[in-house]
Amino acid sequence: MCSGTISCADEVTHDLARVVMVDARRVAHSSRNVWARLRRTSSVFELRDQASSFVHSGFSLGP
Repeated sequence: MCSGTISCADEVTHDLARVVMVDARRVAHSSRNVWARLRRTSSVFELRDQASSFVHSGFSLGP
């Protein structure tokens, strides 16, 4: 599993950091989408519907 050029611990740390950055980008992108929707929302009922659709859209922080 390790390439041999760097230690396994360093390689695992690098892979983990890459996965965390991908997840952080997804969260940031989702957050921007939510704020954009909230700015366009004109009523409390629309806000509730937007929040509900966001939660049910499969948003998660996990794999």
